[in-house]
Amino acid sequence: MFASKIGEPLDRRYVTTHQFKPLIKEAGLPQIRFHDLKHTCATLLLYKKFNPKVVSEMLGHATIAITLDTYSHVLPDMQDSAVKAMEDALSKATAALLMPKPPACWSWALPNSILSVFAGTY
Repeated sequence: MFASKIGEPLDRRYVTTHQFKPLIKEAGLPQIRFHDLKHTCATLLLYKKFNPKVVSEMLGHATIAITLDTYSHVLPDMQDSAVKAMEDALSKATAALLMPKPPACWSWALPNSILSVFAGTY
């Protein structure tokens, strides 16, 4: 809740009609509802990969599920990102397990490029 200059609660209709709409018109923007700003904020934050839990709290949603159900269209690449992250993690873990470090005594005889393969840093 916001207060006027004299401390009274603001009337949402007055703010919309006498302040918000003229401001939108002056800026040369299309007419939108005041509530649309909330959707724009959420969409931009989620598009920029901001934590959905924080966005949900900012919007005042009771659960993160409401936010994710409402704005899931903004997050289509999340599946791809998750798959890529798992692929990276598993390939590095598998490489480390399958290629154990060579004994220290081998380091004098093997070039660095081969040692890096054994160390999993290739």
